Amino acid sequence: MASPREVTGLVAVFTLTAMAIVLSGALTVRSPEVAVALTGLLAIAAACAIYSPVSVTTWLLVVVLIFAAPTLDWPVPVMRLAWLLVGLCLLAIATSDRAAALVRSSPAAWLLLAVPGLGAAAHWSGVQSLREATYPFFVVAGCVVIATWCATERPALFARILRFLLWASVAMAVLAVVQRITGTWPVVDALTGDQYLGSAAYPGRSAAVFGHPIIYANFAQFCALVALLRRPRMWGVILAANFVGVLLSGSRSAWVGLGLGVILILGLQIARKLEGGSSTRQALAVLLGLTFLIAAALPQVTGPVATEIQERVRGENARVGVDARANRVRAGWDAIAHAGEPLVVAFGRGPGAGNRFWANAPQQADRGAPTFDNTYIAILFDFGVVGLGLVVLLCMAALIVMDWAGRVLLICLLWDIWSFVALNWPALLMMIGLAVGVGHSMGRGRSSAASSGAHSESVRLTGSA
Repeated sequence: MASPREVTGLVAVFTLTAMAIVLSGALTVRSPEVAVALTGLLAIAAACAIYSPVSVTTWLLVVVLIFAAPTLDWPVPVMRLAWLLVGLCLLAIATSDRAAALVRSSPAAWLLLAVPGLGAAAHWSGVQSLREATYPFFVVAGCVVIATWCATERPALFARILRFLLWASVAMAVLAVVQRITGTWPVVDALTGDQYLGSAAYPGRSAAVFGHPIIYANFAQFCALVALLRRPRMWGVILAANFVGVLLSGSRSAWVGLGLGVILILGLQIARKLEGGSSTRQALAVLLGLTFLIAAALPQVTGPVATEIQERVRGENARVGVDARANRVRAGWDAIAHAGEPLVVAFGRGPGAGNRFWANAPQQADRGAPTFDNTYIAILFDFGVVGLGLVVLLCMAALIVMDWAGRVLLICLLWDIWSFVALNWPALLMMIGLAVGVGHSMGRGRSSAASSGAHSESVRLTGSA
């Protein structure tokens, strides 16, 4: 049962949440029925959270941000729901018995909010543009802070979340195989509001429930590397499942990212003579051996997949995709290079400028998404050298203060977002937060193991050897 302080805090949390929903216009998106349904869900969440506010709100945040694809036809935009859940979770933690530690949990992450703020100060384009531009920066900053707090103050909860995501990734891999066999995305296609956002737009590629093959590939890559770093029970199964998932996604950047992560892990284990290096090499050797054996024994199954991989690497569609992405990056870079005004170079064109640019641009022949297809170019276009420089500095600071496991995960994610605009995808923002959390939990897990000699499952998943 919750203490009076927690009950009072939760009343404040849900009152503020309801006010935020009304102010953001979420209840007027569709109909009164949607408002009633959303209010009912909030009431249920409130009833559950009174008994365990931090646990419930943290689980809710992770599950919604990871698995609620913004390409589906939701009554409320997922990014808007994401920042509400981040605020809810932060307020729940602030009323907990370990609230003081929240201030020490990656406080520099909140400097990300200065990026849209400085851009808006230099080029004001209205409250709505600033609000929409602030959502993703608030979400990723909040995810980093919450994950860091959870990893250091509630390591058992953080371990359960990681374990859930790892085994959920196995289920996603099974779904990816089904999608590859059927050539469709069951349920996802039915809930997608645009035919260019479903399986018809990505033939031969799997996306599980994520709405886009690249996002699923990044999730599978993240889980594969966490399994390789943490080695929970049956980690070889998790690694193999996500290896298959990354292949079936058809995402070239994730193929490179997974290879980069494996090389970094092996290199660091060998260079630092870390425990578990030999088992990692053995597991990878077995995985490669099984891949060749399955390919030789079941050519009728693996043949189409191999053909699709070859097409994605060297085929005509690969060249079209690379050219389309290059054209979008070039369009953004040309606009930045010819800006002329020093204020535009320094602070960009302001929040929402990229969206306005593509709204006025001619329709692309490849019918791809109207976006720069590059997170760094998108930030540079809207917020200039100062905004992008601040993001880079904060990423470098995170890499410095984290343990090597978190560095590997974050480096691979930073590589991945070169190929799309991560600010549009809450799942990627949550994964960045979890990567930072892993980086802080590993060091804590080692010190705890050294002091107590404990080797429980929770300690294994939070960083012990």
